[in-house]
Amino acid sequence: MVSEKTAEALGEFMKELAQMKSGEVSEAELLDAKDGLIRTIPALFASNEQTAGAYARAWSHALPLDYYATYQERVRAVTKDEVAKAARERLHPDEMAIVVVGPSRLIAPRLEALKLGRIELRDAEGEARRRPPPPRGTDALLLVALASAREFRRGAVGEVEKGEQ
Repeated sequence: MVSEKTAEALGEFMKELAQMKSGEVSEAELLDAKDGLIRTIPALFASNEQTAGAYARAWSHALPLDYYATYQERVRAVTKDEVAKAARERLHPDEMAIVVVGPSRLIAPRLEALKLGRIELRDAEGEARRRPPPPRGTDALLLVALASAREFRRGAVGEVEKGEQ
């Protein structure tokens, strides 16, 4: 069942973010990421419409006229230190709101064990839901959010539960 792997996958995701921030990206991972970015460029020019869209995006973002012509060279020049610096500046896992959907009785205990932050549960109407999870046999849909206290104070995250149908 996919729900049984949710917490494990989230834990791995958080480890990957931490590795990026610390510069623990292997040369093979960096090369794969660069190759992936470079391989996307030809698809931007597969038709006249897509070509026009690519140049419109470049223009709207005030990118240089040779943006696409020099893209591969610029991507290839990115170093592990630059990846780590960008990750430290832009990735803040302690401030992230993470939404998880699935059966709460299976997922919530595993997420709590990760100790990533507060878990807030909500019902389908957006009202706070109290624990314990619904009884076995209830078709529960869980939306769990883990985030910083600031996000919770703003009410930006929550959980939705769907009862039996």
